[in-house]
Amino acid sequence: MKLISVIIPAYNPQPTLLEALKSVFNQTYKNIEVILVNDGSGDEHTKIFTEAKINHPELKLLQVNPNKGVAATRNLGASQANGEYIAFLDQDDLWAPEKLELQGKYLNENPDIDYITSRQRYFLADNVTQAPSWVKPEHINTSLPGFLPGTLMVRAAVFKKTGGFDESLKAGTDDVDWFFRANNGGLKTFEMPNEFLCKRIHGKNLSASALAHNRELLSVVKMNLQRKKAEQKQLSVIIPCYNGKKYIEETLKTITAQGDYIGEIIVVDDASTDGSAEYVVSLNYPKLSLYRLEKNQGISAARNYGVEKAKFPFIAFLDADDLWTNGRTEELLDAMQKKTTPWAFGLIEHFISEDKIGQVNYVLPPVQIGYFASAMLVTKEFFNKVGGFNKELRVGEFIDWYDRARSINSTPSIIENIVLKRRIHGANTSIMAESKNARDYLKVARDAIARKKQSA
Repeated sequence: MKLISVIIPAYNPQPTLLEALKSVFNQTYKNIEVILVNDGSGDEHTKIFTEAKINHPELKLLQVNPNKGVAATRNLGASQANGEYIAFLDQDDLWAPEKLELQGKYLNENPDIDYITSRQRYFLADNVTQAPSWVKPEHINTSLPGFLPGTLMVRAAVFKKTGGFDESLKAGTDDVDWFFRANNGGLKTFEMPNEFLCKRIHGKNLSASALAHNRELLSVVKMNLQRKKAEQKQLSVIIPCYNGKKYIEETLKTITAQGDYIGEIIVVDDASTDGSAEYVVSLNYPKLSLYRLEKNQGISAARNYGVEKAKFPFIAFLDADDLWTNGRTEELLDAMQKKTTPWAFGLIEHFISEDKIGQVNYVLPPVQIGYFASAMLVTKEFFNKVGGFNKELRVGEFIDWYDRARSINSTPSIIENIVLKRRIHGANTSIMAESKNARDYLKVARDAIARKKQSA
């Protein structure tokens, strides 16, 4: 049974907090931790927190001083959570008893889903006879879509990657912003048809400050539109890694130096034996996802797997031992836009790794045109149109892909700037393979000739 962490932010709570807690501890799923965060409440509310702790000794109580707002309070609770899944509940609201059990079961059975929501229902507090202006009367006691924290259950690792709620938003729109960012980031979600959240309307809800809320909501919508515009030029960077621990940190630094163009970094560990995967995790790079192949399948399979996981419109590859030059992403994007082509290359500069100087005797041109995966930028749409790298080839896989791309009458844009620094260290697959795997190169040549004959 996986642990589920429940985060409850509370500011100057009324006795309704005790009802909210009761709905949590009455859940049919029992393997939970409940974290109540006191967001700088006044002393007159101390007795509510004391009573909550008496009623539920297992409750974890955190204190914030001074008041920081609901977004910061939720984030603090999430940072202290030990569960694999995280759920949030506001201090006045209630859950259906089966909420955690059914949502947790769904995430267990659907590992590709990042977070789930449910339906919700508004209800009026006992002392409220009329819905406030920001709630339509017909929405009271009606099943509604539930894009609210109280309906949410999210994988803890996913929530951490989103960066949590935006703590600069103080008028109750931090949840709207989070769902926008989750959607834009390509997170997979599902709305369960169940009504798991009962949201209490009492006129003092944070979102009831209509003017401030609407102003902030407009700002959030504008920010979302700006993000979407920027994301149209963002790329997924795919790093195939086999025993690349020695150089990969330096490689990653040249990726993050590209700035906001980087939407995500996907490292595909091809069954390394040198601890590469564990080392990558320890580096704790933002926007980085690690995937592990159970057995070594080669660079083509690793790259293809990365493309399958990619969420952004542009794809870039970088081997775990090579380096990008500063500004190369912007230069390649500009070249693609000017020539309206879906792919572009720059130049490659070879260099002998500092730890191998005097030990490597290969004679390579210092600079050459970069017909090489790590020197290319390509739209995901075009890459998929050409098809992935041939997994039967241990070497020559990019030559094969390039020829297939050219065979569909597409010409890449080529810039005369160095975009890739290729490290020579004596174990480069394509160099070492020249004598060992000549059959792969022959196969690439035969396939290219066959394609030309078919198109003739």
